[in-house]
Formats: sequence, structure tokens, C-alpha cells
Amino acid sequence: MSEKTDRPLHKQDTVRSPDEKSMESIDISPGTVIGEYRIVSKIGKGGMGIVYKAYQESLERYVAVKVLKTNLSQMSNYLQQFQYEARSAAQLRHPNIVQIYGIGEHHDIHYFIMELVPGKTLKEIIQEKHQSPVKSGRLIPVYDALEMILQVAGGLHFAHESGFLHRDIKPANIIKDDKTQRMMIADFGLSRPVMTKKESLLGSMTGTPPFMAPEIFLGKPWTKSTDIYALGATLFNMLTARPLHESNNLKSLIHKIVNEKPPPAHGFNRDVPEEISAVIRKCTEKKPSDRYGTVDDFIKDIRLFLNEGRTHAFEFYSLKEPALKTSSEKEEENIYDPSKEKIKRRKITSLIIGASFMVAFIISSLLYQDYRNIAHGRAYCRKKLQDAKNLSRMGRTDMALSFLQDICNKFPDTPYAEDARRMMAELKAPKKEKETEGTNEPAVDSQ
Repeated sequence: MSEKTDRPLHKQDTVRSPDEKSMESIDISPGTVIGEYRIVSKIGKGGMGIVYKAYQESLERYVAVKVLKTNLSQMSNYLQQFQYEARSAAQLRHPNIVQIYGIGEHHDIHYFIMELVPGKTLKEIIQEKHQSPVKSGRLIPVYDALEMILQVAGGLHFAHESGFLHRDIKPANIIKDDKTQRMMIADFGLSRPVMTKKESLLGSMTGTPPFMAPEIFLGKPWTKSTDIYALGATLFNMLTARPLHESNNLKSLIHKIVNEKPPPAHGFNRDVPEEISAVIRKCTEKKPSDRYGTVDDFIKDIRLFLNEGRTHAFEFYSLKEPALKTSSEKEEENIYDPSKEKIKRRKITSLIIGASFMVAFIISSLLYQDYRNIAHGRAYCRKKLQDAKNLSRMGRTDMALSFLQDICNKFPDTPYAEDARRMMAELKAPKKEKETEGTNEPAVDSQ
């Protein structure tokens, strides 16, 4: 058991019986001796008891001692569960399972002894990562998370093959050993609820709702599939630092777990491949029959991704939903997908900016063309006027008038046209006077 304190992930993350809420926990002071174990310090608190770090004098080693709450030890159903599960779980020997050494009773205090694992819980690792000042380091890297979940799945698969269920797989019950770097499952099988006909579903249930399968809230029995659901929910939590479903109250949370599909992991963490999102989806399907048949199937799919970059889960959903092959899938059309919404906004912004640049370019081109036309017209008119003046001086009046008429035709409403018309009038006036003088002179001579 980890030496770190086990704090709830959410205020509503633990469901306990009404009687348990009023029970006072046993508070054992350091130095107190229970059987052959001397209490050193409190480690954490769970739904059924409190965990202490203790020293075993006979074997000169530190262990974890889980003490059943006083009032629970007086309830036969809880006490039987406590003793039965502790004896059963003690038979499990696996590198990824916290070893249970034994059970005992001391002056009406019931307890069991287990391996003390030096390290942090997966829950603490996720929380510490999420509080990192560096934004890029706030989540467990995808491939690290996959390697870690494979170890957890290995221990869970071994337990299933040995005939045991865990019933409360979650980050708080997974410890990373500081010495060996192994991921180890704690509290194996100790959260199984004992239900009677008189007890209501929620009133008798011990567990962590964000990691509990929908069928449990419908009164169905615990199975291997419920552990597989919790395994997928745990992987989702590792990759996103958030639970599979979120709500402000327990009733709403249960409704979501039972009725709503969770969002894909890659919607909250763009580093998560869609193939892995499909694996989580496969684990957390509403119907147990739609999930992986065994934990080993889950392990094989994760290894297939690590080796070949693909998963059977993604291929299955691709056939079922062809759109997955050609675009980033949305697990549900009405599910808010923040990363896709961000990409959509970026595309729209890019289109608007691009269109703005295009319009600006067209307008500037037209204005520039108009400017060139005006400048060219001015130069043309000035040259024609000057040429007309030169031609008039040379006595080539007809050609000068032609140049001036050309200005009037092409640029009729400009100052240059007015100048041209004035020059044309001046050129034509002297010609008429000369013609008049020429016709009058012979008449005088003849007389």
C-alpha cells in the first residue's frame, strides 16, 4: 500500500451506505501495538477502513495495516466480506498486485496486513502532472500511459484468470513503486458490496462512481466486464486528467454514466491517437457484451498499437461508422469536442483573412489600373496638345486640328478637351479671315 494519503478525486466520488456516513473512524495513535504490529503513522482512508503504516517486530519490516471501521466490524455482512475478501486476495501473487500477508483481530479491532509499497498512487501522479506550471507537461505522455496501463492490465488479467474480481479499479488504487517503477494494484477485491433485499442500491454500495460501469447502477452483478470498464475509465483519466463523465451532483452523474456516451479522449488531448480513443470506447460501452471479452483482449489491442500503430477497436468502429476512415471521428454528433471546435474556428478565421486579402488585392489592382489610365491619359493629352501647337506653327493646320479633335473625342469632359476646343477655334478663325481677304482683292483690281 502506498504511503501517500488517498484523497478523493471529487467531492461526489464515493458512494457509501447511510449507516457508514455516521460511523466514526478508528483513530489509532502512533506507537499503539495491534497484535504484533506497532502503528507508525496514518497512510490513508478508504470506504471500509483506515490504512496505517506499521512495523512488524517479528520480521523486522514495515507493512500496511488496514483497520476495519468500528461500526462495520459489528455488522456481520461487512465483517464477513472483510474476512472473506482478505483471505481470498492473499492467494494472489503477481508483480503488479500488492501482496496481502494476512488478517487479524485485536480487542474487537479487525484488520488485515499487506505489503507497504513506497511510492505514489496513480491519482497523485495525475494530479501533480496537471498542476505543472508548464502547459505541455500537465498530462502523462501517451506512450508512458500505455506502458503503465499495460502493467495494471497484466495484474488484473492474472486475477481474473485466478477467479477474482477487483470491483474498484481506479487511479487511487494503483501505486507506482519508487524502487521498481512497477504499477501495482492495491485493495484487490475489498470493495465488493454486500447487498440484501432490504438495502437500496445506493445505500449499500461502496465504490467510485466515475469508474463504475452502468450496469452496477442498474442492480446488475459485478463481472469481469465491470473491471474492464473501470480499466478504460482509468486510461481516459490518465490521458486527460479528467473523469469519463462529470457532473455537480451524484444523481446527474449516474444518469450520464447509464445513458450518455462519453467524449473521445483525443477531444481533450490532441496527442491521443484516435486508435487509442477507440480502445477506451470499446472498454466503456454501455452493454457489457460490447466491451472487450477479456482483459487479455485489451492488452493485445494496446500492444498491436505499440507495434503496428493500429487497433482492432478502431478498425471495428471504422467499419461500423465509415466516416472514421476519412476524417477525425466524433463519438457522438451532439458531444462537444473542444479540439474540433478550435480547429473549426481556426479554419473559419483563415478563410475570412484569406478572403479579406483577396478583396484588398482586387481593389488595389483596380485602383492602380485606374491611376495608370489617368496618368496615361494626361500624358497623351499633353503630348497631343504640344504636337498640335508645333504643327500649327509649321503651317500644318489640318493635322493639328486632327490631333485636337482626337483629344476631344477620347477625353471629352476633361480640361484638356477644353484646351483643344479653344485651340481649334483659334486655328479656324484666321483661316476664314484670310479666305475673305483673298476674295475681295480681285474685285478692287477689276474696277
